[in-house]
Amino acid sequence: MIFKFRYSYAYSIIFIIGCYVLLPVMNYEYLFALQENSLWVKGHTFMEEIVNERGGWLAYIACYLTQYLYHPWLGTTILIILWLIIFCLITYRSGIPDKCTFLMLIPIAYLPVMVLSLGYWIYYSKCPGFAFLPTLQVLVVALIIRIIYILFIKVKNTTVRLIRSLFLSLVFFIAVIAIGHSYSKFDQFFITVNNDNFRKELTMYHALDECRWQDILDISPKVNDKDNGHPTNFMALCKDIALMSTGQLAEQMFMYDNCCVLPQTGDSLKVHLTKQAGPMLYYHFGFINYAYRWSIENGVKYYYSFDSLKMLVRCAIFNQEFEVAMKYITILKSTTFYRKWALEHEAMIYDNRLFINSEEYQCISPLITQDNELAVDNANIEYFILDYFSNLNSSKNKIEELALNASLLLQQEEEFMIHFYNYTLNHQGEAVPQIYQQAAYMLGPTDLSPIDVSQYPFDVNVTSTSDAFTNDYRTLLGQGKSEEQIASALKPNYGSTYWWYYYFYHKHNYY
Repeated sequence: MIFKFRYSYAYSIIFIIGCYVLLPVMNYEYLFALQENSLWVKGHTFMEEIVNERGGWLAYIACYLTQYLYHPWLGTTILIILWLIIFCLITYRSGIPDKCTFLMLIPIAYLPVMVLSLGYWIYYSKCPGFAFLPTLQVLVVALIIRIIYILFIKVKNTTVRLIRSLFLSLVFFIAVIAIGHSYSKFDQFFITVNNDNFRKELTMYHALDECRWQDILDISPKVNDKDNGHPTNFMALCKDIALMSTGQLAEQMFMYDNCCVLPQTGDSLKVHLTKQAGPMLYYHFGFINYAYRWSIENGVKYYYSFDSLKMLVRCAIFNQEFEVAMKYITILKSTTFYRKWALEHEAMIYDNRLFINSEEYQCISPLITQDNELAVDNANIEYFILDYFSNLNSSKNKIEELALNASLLLQQEEEFMIHFYNYTLNHQGEAVPQIYQQAAYMLGPTDLSPIDVSQYPFDVNVTSTSDAFTNDYRTLLGQGKSEEQIASALKPNYGSTYWWYYYFYHKHNYY
């Protein structure tokens, strides 16, 4: 049998290639985040909740299918198969000329746009199975239209058949647009596809979840990177955690851009770190109870997800609340793709050595202090974390280092000088990191310093560079340059120094 070329086949191939490029190739981390912020659990209780309270059977099926985005290529393949089924239902023996079947792909092409239309709303959407629900609803519409085609398949009049086809095609087009309008936010689609910070945030969160520190540092903007904009607060905190976990915080922190910007959401949405990544950030800074608290609060308000259940397991194990941990582990064991993760953490309960030897424990346990009771953070977790460590005196290396860097970021001069004095006492005979010397050399002689550093042996490189910075600053100021112009002119040579950060970065916005 000789293969007969059909235009619909060619259109389908082009559509498939386009979908793979747009979804897993360009937006891999977004698709993974979609399922991380969703949930599907085997069992009658979960099914009843979704069916009776959160959208019906289509929502339940959508939740089941969304979990396959754990492997974005697999989840995308399932979506494409459903879209091709819809295409076949609408075009097969419909009376639409083969050359014109691409017209039916136009509304179907709206479906991958819907998948990508959450943007920052990915953290706030209460639509279960969002990635698949619009597709399933359009599939139902296509099935109804197919039934109508079958009922009138015996119509012989060509004109009547053409009118019927045009009318049903119009109905399908309007139905898809109506469904898409109820879900889609075109401004958020462009955030998903074009906003570099949003895409990096998703990548960093995934890497943070798996303790892939170098992956975070590889995409963190450096001070003089001309091709990158400023990072968001979340990106900067992720970078700090990665540097802290790899022992590079003191030496490398100001080599990266610390001048943060707010997330650009494209609409009226105001992103809050408590929802975007609050539990994860608290967890990696050693605030176990705060991570637990915000996981519960977010879960109650926005429903639980794979991500929040994993955090609850981690916190319960850290607090040695093994019965609580087993409750959440049991739920995750009944999922498709997180069963392995659940079994690994179940093993940690029965063999404490597995937990102690884990990457997370090794990095987080040195940051846990005796004072881990809940206090009021006013939902401003970034300032709460930095201020807490800035005012904490400890001889433990990681906490001591974090206290120094937190006081530098907050520009708390007195606290830094106290930490600097203690650091020099605790590390006599060791080289003091350049960034600490830079700050102490600048702040030590001022009234803000509670200690005298006039006899401290600062490195010659620090003193000479400081003098050069001061001379260049005064020269530009004498030329009538504005502060913004001076900051831009000095950044190539001094952007990685604390002096540049202290003099020119004053508008840190918390969210």
